[in-house]
Amino acid sequence: ETKRSPHYGVQRTIHVYELTTIDQVSRSPEGFFSDIQTKLIVTVTTKPDGSFNLRLPPGEYSVFVEEPKGLYARMQPL
Repeated sequence: ETKRSPHYGVQRTIHVYELTTIDQVSRSPEGFFSDIQTKLIVTVTTKPDGSFNLRLPPGEYSVFVEEPKGLYARMQPL
């Protein structure tokens, strides 16, 4: 078993929205998102190692990570 270093990961705020498409957000030239038009389900701050735990009903969600320049997500075409 591999032990994780206590310095592994980074603390961030995570925003979980209803499933969101690229047409439902604004995108900055740097690739960060804002003005998300779907419903925010929950916001949670990770532990210092970057881990987090959420209990959500079954379904599809979009997860955005809060960075200094805006929200980041890897958007997939639907």
